[in-house]
Amino acid sequence: MISARKTIPRAVALALLTARLASPPVWGASLMDELGDAVKDGNVRLTLHLAPGQVAINPSWDLRVEKVTAASVLLTANDGKLSELHFRAPDGSLVLVGHGLYPNIVIEEIDAAGEKGITGARFHGRGFGRLVVSLFRKTAMKAVAKMRFHDDLASLFRGDILMPAATPDHGKTAAPARGPAPAPEAKGPSLFDLVQTLEIRDSTLTAFGGRRLTFEPAIAFATAPGKQEALSVRLDFLAYTPARGDAGSRFEMKAGLDGSLADGTMAFGGDRIAFSRGTLQGGELDLRTGEPASVAFSAKGIALTLSSGRLLVPGGLRITVDRGSTFSAREFRLDEAARVSGILNLDLKGRTGDWARAGTVAAMESVDLHARGLTLRNNEATGEVEMSFQYRLEYPLVVKYPVPEIAERRVMLDFRGTLQGKLALEKAGGPGGRVRGMYSLRVPWAPVEKAALEVLRAKWTQDVRPVFRKVDITVDPSSFGPCGTECFLAKFKVTVDKKSGKTSLFHEECAPQGQAKLEIDKATRSVVLRDVKLEPHCQGVTGWVVNRIAPLFAKVYSDVTVLKVPESFPFSIDEVKSGMNWIEVAGKIDWEEGGGG
Repeated sequence: MISARKTIPRAVALALLTARLASPPVWGASLMDELGDAVKDGNVRLTLHLAPGQVAINPSWDLRVEKVTAASVLLTANDGKLSELHFRAPDGSLVLVGHGLYPNIVIEEIDAAGEKGITGARFHGRGFGRLVVSLFRKTAMKAVAKMRFHDDLASLFRGDILMPAATPDHGKTAAPARGPAPAPEAKGPSLFDLVQTLEIRDSTLTAFGGRRLTFEPAIAFATAPGKQEALSVRLDFLAYTPARGDAGSRFEMKAGLDGSLADGTMAFGGDRIAFSRGTLQGGELDLRTGEPASVAFSAKGIALTLSSGRLLVPGGLRITVDRGSTFSAREFRLDEAARVSGILNLDLKGRTGDWARAGTVAAMESVDLHARGLTLRNNEATGEVEMSFQYRLEYPLVVKYPVPEIAERRVMLDFRGTLQGKLALEKAGGPGGRVRGMYSLRVPWAPVEKAALEVLRAKWTQDVRPVFRKVDITVDPSSFGPCGTECFLAKFKVTVDKKSGKTSLFHEECAPQGQAKLEIDKATRSVVLRDVKLEPHCQGVTGWVVNRIAPLFAKVYSDVTVLKVPESFPFSIDEVKSGMNWIEVAGKIDWEEGGGG
């Protein structure tokens, strides 16, 4: 239905999406957990920037960081488990501090293998401890081997490398077997408490199927399950600073993505679309929290099977997407300002949608939209779009009667049918953008006829001079509809009554026909009934009366607007056709945008 309701301008919708980046997105520990949980196989080069401090690792030893330092870690994952870990602290600032008579041990390198724990190490003593360590190297190795590394990848990706020491129970007894479950064992401080920043560089991994990755507001998805192509992730650079005290976390990432996707969502043109499956080639993500936060997403190729959501096509078309629609693009990019670029192919179906123009919205149903090679540059589209949809247009049919005793009548015509169009977009969606094209719409005539019959039905008293005064005339229409390419035909039952008091001087009936032309008024962009002629087909007094009122009849039913294009929609009416049960209107579409349409 074409109505006067207002729509949110596209610029405002884009601003709302961009505004979501003004506060820090939910990246950091949760995303590191997701990455760690998703890893199936791969190598990760990790650097821990550590602050000075000391934490307990077991009852006999503490681990002390003596100065700001960087420790490097190489992680190798196999089938979702840590298979190898190589830890390096080259500057001598990482020290195992022994309690009592235990010596201090300077850690240089540690090798670990999954659940086996530490398999090798390089270390040396300090001061008098250097001699002790050299003499009792096996004992010192046992001390180093008591260090326990996390083997779950989610912890390792957060930088939580070492397991903390358990807090002593100080002689507390266990809860009775049938009583409440004991509280989880409390853990003391860990090396993670000393992590200032975690960095990952030049790392690659493949993901399990069915794992969630969230890079909001740009894109979020599950990795594809089963035998579909596994998602591969290339971490060119990742820096994560955990929240400490009043300082919030910080996050920055540059990564590449390739492979198959499952249930997810993606930003597009100020709206979001949801997809059930997809593929990604040469995907690139650039995320950064801070002031301002930003997210950019691009792909050499992306193909999605859509499941729901709303998608805005520049030119004012917004579709509520149905399952089974497809979206694909080459050289796709969603930049920091939420602007979209790329070469798109669209095959969209939607139960509903709307077409916005200058603040007026045409509601659409059963929408089909297709585009091949539609080029977007920062939300401005150039190319061709084909569409069809079921529309509803309500418009008042107004008839004024030839005698003052009868007030004008209005009946809402309810047009429903199919509109088909082909649009040529030129930088549509931006200031100075232009939309051209052709359209045609076919109107089924049955609801129009029903409304028109109510308008044509009339009864009045009229002088038919010079013979009769106060003759009762009743017009009862029986049909009203197309009779050819450019004509309309109306059939009536006309009753003429003349009474003297309660006495009927005569009562006669006849069935005349009226015929009118269907014309285009290009100035008002209307389809109008004109040149109405009445053919009496009547005998006797009634035929004479009908002949006398025929000019008035023509005046009543001429210049009746059957269809009119709303003022805000730049459609011309260039051609009109009619059949036995339909009327079809065709014309041009041509408008220039001012940036908000």
